[in-house]
Amino acid sequence: MISKLKSPEIDKGPIVYIGSYHSITVTGRIIKDLELYTNDHDIPVVKLAIPTNNVFKDITGGSTTETTWFNISLRGAAASAAYKTLKRGDHIQVIGRLVPEIKVREMT
Repeated sequence: MISKLKSPEIDKGPIVYIGSYHSITVTGRIIKDLELYTNDHDIPVVKLAIPTNNVFKDITGGSTTETTWFNISLRGAAASAAYKTLKRGDHIQVIGRLVPEIKVREMT
């Protein structure tokens, strides 16, 4: 579900809800244009990336910023609605299921 957010902490930007039992919430600005394509079963898929920053003090007392990138995929009706509604620069909140990217390498 995509709707305009009425909360002041999100700057009244769009919000995307994706239901899931194990969920994660990511809030940030879309920094690239959304990519729309269809998968092998002709289901629309939208990909977008949201960076989030964590600012903390390091052992020397200085301020350090750590950026974490979240690559987000929306499928089906959510993808179509997001592609029509969202654009680069929008401040959004995504609630969805976290699927880690697993990279397998051969051990010799």
